[in-house]
Amino acid sequence: MTLFSICIPTYEMSGHGPNMLKGLFDNLKSQTIQDFEIVIADQSEDLETYKVCQEYSNIHTIKYIKNFYANGRSAHNLNVCMDASIGKIIKVMFEDDYFLDNNALKKILEK
Repeated sequence: MTLFSICIPTYEMSGHGPNMLKGLFDNLKSQTIQDFEIVIADQSEDLETYKVCQEYSNIHTIKYIKNFYANGRSAHNLNVCMDASIGKIIKVMFEDDYFLDNNALKKILEK
């Protein structure tokens, strides 16, 4: 079983979302615990977030879901992420978030 599911509801954020997501994906590479999947529920109108997920698919395990329903409703988009998660622990992040500490997932596990 996967230890963590990192749930990231996304949208284009006026064109900035995909670049912020790249930063988060880069940040996740430095976590000392790497037993996680990334679940993306994307409400973007374009395919830029999908392209970022494809670009990082050789580094991370990414489950991409194009969410066409309830567009603009972030709670629904987050629920789609969580419903698709298989991890023992769910960590919600947004595309403009990042961890300040390389041991963040380890600290969550130890709590």
